[in-house]
Amino acid sequence: MEESINGRNDIPNIELIIASVSKNKAKWKDLAYDAKLAYLKSIQSNLERYAKEFTESQLKARGAIPGGPTFNIEGAVWFTGPIFLGTAVQTLIDTYNFLVKSDSYPRAAKERQRSDGQVIKTVFPGRATDKILYPGFKAELWFEKGAQGTQGDIYEKSEGGCCAVFGAGNYDAPIDLMTKMFVENKVVIFKQNPANEAVGVALKKIFKDLIEDGYLHIFGGDSAAGKKILSHPDITDAVLTGGKDTYNKIVWGATREEQEENRKHNHKVFNKRLDAELGGVTPMIIVPGKWTQKEIDHQANQISATKHGNGGHACISPQVVIVDADWPQKDLFLNRLRHYLAEAPTEVCYYPGGMKNYEKFRMSYPQAEILGQKKKYFENQLNPLFIPEVENDSLALKEEAFTMVLAQTSIQGTGGDPLEFLNKAVHFCNEKVFGDLGCTVIVDPRTTRRIGSGIDDCIARLEYGIIGVNVWCGMIAIFPQLTWGAFPGNTAWNIESGVGQLNNGYMFDQIEKSVLWTPMISPIHLENAKPKMLKVVKRLGYYVIKPSWMRLLRLWGTLFFWT
Repeated sequence: MEESINGRNDIPNIELIIASVSKNKAKWKDLAYDAKLAYLKSIQSNLERYAKEFTESQLKARGAIPGGPTFNIEGAVWFTGPIFLGTAVQTLIDTYNFLVKSDSYPRAAKERQRSDGQVIKTVFPGRATDKILYPGFKAELWFEKGAQGTQGDIYEKSEGGCCAVFGAGNYDAPIDLMTKMFVENKVVIFKQNPANEAVGVALKKIFKDLIEDGYLHIFGGDSAAGKKILSHPDITDAVLTGGKDTYNKIVWGATREEQEENRKHNHKVFNKRLDAELGGVTPMIIVPGKWTQKEIDHQANQISATKHGNGGHACISPQVVIVDADWPQKDLFLNRLRHYLAEAPTEVCYYPGGMKNYEKFRMSYPQAEILGQKKKYFENQLNPLFIPEVENDSLALKEEAFTMVLAQTSIQGTGGDPLEFLNKAVHFCNEKVFGDLGCTVIVDPRTTRRIGSGIDDCIARLEYGIIGVNVWCGMIAIFPQLTWGAFPGNTAWNIESGVGQLNNGYMFDQIEKSVLWTPMISPIHLENAKPKMLKVVKRLGYYVIKPSWMRLLRLWGTLFFWT
């Protein structure tokens, strides 16, 4: 029965099922706002009801158990499941409430314009509860040069369609599905990654009404099932979360030889729109300044926590820490980073190929340091691999590890000047580091005041789709008012971190990048997991699934007072 619910028994009927969903694409496109709002509220209600089952199925996929020694893994699946999905659903509910009541979209809280004319809109915080839960946070959408920051074309001018969504293997919240259905106005065929099929039972319960009414179908299965889906004539477009190798196989052919031949003749095997979120090497730029010990420890802890998150199996997991060779506190900071990497709880390497990649990086660097706990909890346990002082053209900058690997490199010749360092670091990231999905910039408040608009100017020049200032850029995933995707401009011939954007819950048009600003020290930043943190994460999960003042107060009390 479970196999059937997961969607594998549906594969023999794949053509008929796709046709049955596709025939409803025009009906979905023209469906009234209030009807779609009702579906969103149904998803929200079901997510609240099945959140525990959802997370337990995620733990099963990772080889862990609820309440086991790996409380950090249990916390991670709450983030990558109910919290990611819950925030996306609530943001879309807010948008559709606006559409139902006033036939308009949620407005930005603020708007500014850079000297070059680039339009920037603040979309968070927007309500009193935002400021209570996320003090000092600010989320901005930076629009493409010449764009005016309009809203709604992405929804209203959509031609609709039947989109094939190929889900991720490393997280479980189908925000790609939500974006295609409720932002781009399409019906969806959702193909789960084989690594995540255990989650299919809960997903079908959460999306029950959309499935029963013929607007969505969830399949399991292997790559053969994926090929059947893509080859169906009713599929109008697709979206992939995965790696560039998978993208190239879909677009250019199954083998390297076939891909090279098809590229020569500009012949695409899949010649329809294919959005792709493919990851990359994620840099963390550490701006030199006179940091306090508290600031050093806080940020070293945050980097460690985000590296450990999901066992390093994340497209946005930090992979290279960039520091100034002339920073007087460089050694102190790196030693504290080693300390936090070593003391973090054990992680599981559950993603296919993770162990192989780990060994590849370990063998490539004689200076690599294996840090962390010696006690063995799992056969597939991995300790963080820290690689100091990698060269500019080395593997760690050119290839995504997608496992517990963190490298460090130094920028030379700045004399310790923070603005000179920033300018060099921006050029280094744009030119030497593979990928253009996400980047994090860490800068103390005194240096920020000293260099003035220099930070903003550097953010403008960073060619990344998502940027965090003082906060890991991956946190943007829980702010669905923002977008998630690579910097615009990639093509099938050089795909880098992909094309297209997810989330965008307020339905803005022509977005270049999303930027999340936070204080240098915040209780909301991630830190190495502790047993009590699991309570915080669960309460955050139920709050974002269905916000209320009571849930906020309980969360706030747990977060700040550990009650």
